[in-house]
Amino acid sequence: NGVNQRQYIVQNPNFFPNVLPPAQIAGMHLSPALQQMDAHLRAPYVFQTALGVERQLPFKLVVSSTVNLMRGVHLLRSRDINAPLPGTYPAGSPQLGTRPYPGGDIFSYESAGLLKESLWITNVSRRFSSRLNVFGWYAYGHARSDTDGPGFFPVNQYNVHPDFGRAAIDIRHRMVVGGSIAAPFGFMLSPFLVARSGAPFDITTGTDVYGTTLFNARPAFANGASQSGVLTTGFGAFNPNPGVNAVTIPRNYGQGPGYFAVNLRLSRTFGFGGEKSAHSAKVKKSKDNGTGLLTSAPGGAEESYHDSAGAARYTLTFAVIARNLLNNVNPGIPVGSLASPIFGQSNWLASGYNPNNAAEGDNRRIQFQIRFGF
Repeated sequence: NGVNQRQYIVQNPNFFPNVLPPAQIAGMHLSPALQQMDAHLRAPYVFQTALGVERQLPFKLVVSSTVNLMRGVHLLRSRDINAPLPGTYPAGSPQLGTRPYPGGDIFSYESAGLLKESLWITNVSRRFSSRLNVFGWYAYGHARSDTDGPGFFPVNQYNVHPDFGRAAIDIRHRMVVGGSIAAPFGFMLSPFLVARSGAPFDITTGTDVYGTTLFNARPAFANGASQSGVLTTGFGAFNPNPGVNAVTIPRNYGQGPGYFAVNLRLSRTFGFGGEKSAHSAKVKKSKDNGTGLLTSAPGGAEESYHDSAGAARYTLTFAVIARNLLNNVNPGIPVGSLASPIFGQSNWLASGYNPNNAAEGDNRRIQFQIRFGF
């Protein structure tokens, strides 16, 4: 009606693709789902332990290495607390099954998720001269959880233990290499290379096995190619109809493609307005890491630079930034539903910020930047 929105869920429709008017669908759809917060909802928190060592080696080479151990508890997820009881919902049947409460699905936000992550980060930097600096870091990590966010639902609403597996952030290898080169006529050239291994993704059957209107059921490993209904894919042979009590494949079993991009920034800074006060110069010096670059932490922004124009009170910087200079195609997370005709294919481009972020995904991009500093 222009104000309220209603969703109709019809099991096994026989009229598609000729969609019926809402008046006719109203008599077919399931009971409306309710959304609520769990009475015991609390804020998540993370325990983190870190041990690091930093050493200056010969030839002005600085190396630091840190091991981080993280454990997150009370993480957010969703669960259908009124799902049909196990064994009361025959797969492919329009029956609603036996539910604990009257009515339809009750989607509850709860804080019962768990995360275990370990991350090893090594940073290397070398200042060759006032005109040439290089840096780099490498990160190796493992992350396991039973939730990927507040909108994540377990497959079996009455048994969440099979969902503990690879987290969506379980990217094993990340690497960044960059630097700054002082070019003639006051120009600054800053190359920046970003690379990472693929992120995991969930492989699902694309069917509602448990009667929850959620299409997140996972298949089982096939016993053999001769088994009826087996689907052979590049990720293995799967049985898309394993049954309610069958042991299914682990969560986030699929492995997505990696990412590689070379970025380049050319800038020129002009200083004017006299010199800074002694206090301002001291503050700036304390913030400068000595490389002319502000580098990002693992998983953060791709690049963030600043230029220096001596002790000038005001600075004006003109820059041209080429992201993904080599125009390398970086596919996003593949489609994980076995019911899709494009299963295993990527239909979007990944970004350098996050493998699950499609908003910033693109190939070569040229940006022009002007910044005024004071």
